[in-house]
Amino acid sequence: MAPAECMMVAAHVWDIIGAQGTGFSVALITRPGNAPLPIHGLPQPNIVAADLRDLARQLGERSSSPDERNLGGDAIQ
Repeated sequence: MAPAECMMVAAHVWDIIGAQGTGFSVALITRPGNAPLPIHGLPQPNIVAADLRDLARQLGERSSSPDERNLGGDAIQ
């Protein structure tokens, strides 16, 4: 399986930065004090979710949209 076909789901920004470096799509599960880092040049998560249920909902919405079937692209919330 190619890295582009994988998604790393984590609650720590540094974990998703590492996964993005290998070509994975990433989803960040936010927690108090653990939001995406809005730093210029730093890749942002493909998906930002409040919890696993929110992540499942967002993935379901993406898979039902013909334009969003891949995991890459801009973050959605």
